[in-house]
Amino acid sequence: RSAASRHQTLQAAMDWSFDLLPEAERRLLCRLSVFPQSFDLAAAAAVADDGADPLDVLEGLAGLIDRSLLLTEGTGDTARYRLLDTVREYASHRLHDTKDDVATRVRHRRHFVNRVHDAVREGLCIVGDPWVTMVALDRENFHAALEDAVADGDREAATVLIGGLCYTWFWHGSIPPFVANIDSDWLACSNPSLYAEALTGMAAIAWITERVSAEGIQPLLDRARQVADAAGTERDRGWTRYNLGYFAHVTGDNVTARTWLEEAQGLLREESTEGSWAHYQLGWIDLADGEAGRATAHFEAALAALGPNSDEVQNVHTWGSLALAKAAAGEEPEALRLSRTAVEAARRLAIPGLVTMTLVRAAQVEALADSLARDEIVEALRRLKDQNVGWWVSDTLAMAALAHEAQGRPDVAAYLLGGAERLAQEARSKQGMWWALPALADLVDRARHRMSEILGADDLAAREAAGTKADIRRLLEVALTDLADDA
Repeated sequence: RSAASRHQTLQAAMDWSFDLLPEAERRLLCRLSVFPQSFDLAAAAAVADDGADPLDVLEGLAGLIDRSLLLTEGTGDTARYRLLDTVREYASHRLHDTKDDVATRVRHRRHFVNRVHDAVREGLCIVGDPWVTMVALDRENFHAALEDAVADGDREAATVLIGGLCYTWFWHGSIPPFVANIDSDWLACSNPSLYAEALTGMAAIAWITERVSAEGIQPLLDRARQVADAAGTERDRGWTRYNLGYFAHVTGDNVTARTWLEEAQGLLREESTEGSWAHYQLGWIDLADGEAGRATAHFEAALAALGPNSDEVQNVHTWGSLALAKAAAGEEPEALRLSRTAVEAARRLAIPGLVTMTLVRAAQVEALADSLARDEIVEALRRLKDQNVGWWVSDTLAMAALAHEAQGRPDVAAYLLGGAERLAQEARSKQGMWWALPALADLVDRARHRMSEILGADDLAAREAAGTKADIRRLLEVALTDLADDA
């Protein structure tokens, strides 16, 4: 009864506040309830009405702020607005009562679809920064627009949004659950560039979510290439080939991968994010083949391709990879500098998966430099408790094993190596990866030889076998024990 009484009191207070508003502000408040998160003036004007004057909308927002129904964050061009949850829920019910909710959701969807179209028209690279950072501010709004498009059967809008958002999901490590259930055959779009991006994105999502193997997504990648070849730009043709090369590399077919990537290089503009990615992937093929010098040349070319208007996301990837190549080639001081640069830049971008990647790379570089990166290993292990990405867990456990072995705990090291190897095998079977770099594999082999001399071959094998039976959370806990205390 007490809860019901409080609810009635809150309802009465909201009714009283709502009834005091001028009609225009009532209508605006209701329409703003379609935003699941904060929004800017342009978005507010878009949902307020077709052709609404932003100055009139700004006046309405000011009125709602004065009545404490709307919160503001930032000032000027960066100002964003937000409804409290209780106000949003109340306004949403009111919007539904007016039968205006469908039209308002359509305007909301149209605004975020137009954001993607505008980015493409302006030549903004939608596979990296600054687009990735821009989308992060409105992630929930974009996702709401996409979910609404799917629910309404709006294939064009859904395809545009998937094409514009798919790379941001990979960088931020959060694919909306409902996206995995979208049938790729349902997608359709009048813009061939975004259609090809959406098909490629759905292929990658099917692979990442382990619904389809890397080989199994080949038909979708081929379909994306056909769309690009039939009606796309030279960039589209090059980028779809890049993705074919990337997934060929993932499955271990480096001959096919190199063919596709070299074709991509011939089509992509050299001074571009996409041109940089082609060099980057060729560098990884060389690194996996033990060709550290050739890998270094490709990674340096990848950095040069970005030019003065650098894509920070791609810079971070390339610095970390170049650091690994330099370390494998024996250029340890430069490798350590680059790995630290990558970690610092990733922290500024605040993209969770990117930070974890750079921490693992830094630990690998330190290991090749015959040093011990306890702090980086411990932070990566803690982050992976939440992110739980199989191949990063495998790589990090291997580095943790080397750290434990160096500190006189060969039994723990053996256990962790067993778990790392099992996770690596699972990643290869489910997703076609992960490949061991020769220089790092050599470090592990030498550590295993030392452990065998101390523990004996049978005990080493038994402890590794025990590690293969442990789940990821248990492996992470064991890896952190003692190591975290020493860091």
